[in-house]
Amino acid sequence: MEEELSSKKPLTPTQEKMRKKKLTEIKKDLQSSEEVVVLNALKNVKKHGDHTVVEYLVHTMVTSESEAVTAAVIDVFNNLKDNETVEPIIDALKDPKTKGYRQFLIGALWQSGLNINGYINPITETALNEDYITAFECLTVIDSADDPGSHAELEEAIRMVGSFLEENQEKENTPVVKSIYEALQNKLLG
Repeated sequence: MEEELSSKKPLTPTQEKMRKKKLTEIKKDLQSSEEVVVLNALKNVKKHGDHTVVEYLVHTMVTSESEAVTAAVIDVFNNLKDNETVEPIIDALKDPKTKGYRQFLIGALWQSGLNINGYINPITETALNEDYITAFECLTVIDSADDPGSHAELEEAIRMVGSFLEENQEKENTPVVKSIYEALQNKLLG
């Protein structure tokens, strides 16, 4: 999404106005009830989108009944390449409406190679509260992160996981959470 713009010279006021107009149009089209309009908007997100469209992408993903639209949204998420999208993705993880879609949101962090520094705790919480697949996606994100967070954040995540493991030996995600515990410890020891 629009990463190529950030590496070029700044936009002129006219170009910025056109960019904002295009974003407004994309956001409106993502809310359309017509599949063709939404799919076209998703193509435009790849060219013109920025972090402000994430909440619209999430809404489209969780409300669409079209498999083609859902697959296209996941494809956009997996190709974000804009670190400003991390915070709205993390915010979406906390939204009750995203239950059942969180594995895709977490997967997007890894697939897009986004920097999760400062967000290790919400990712860890997601692993503890979700199913095996989502926890596995969280493990992948944590394990592959070059800089998952500060020493204090890692210690807090380890504490959360340790408490979880003391109380939840029978949950479906427990084997993956044990691996997350090891990965966090390895990150802490660096």
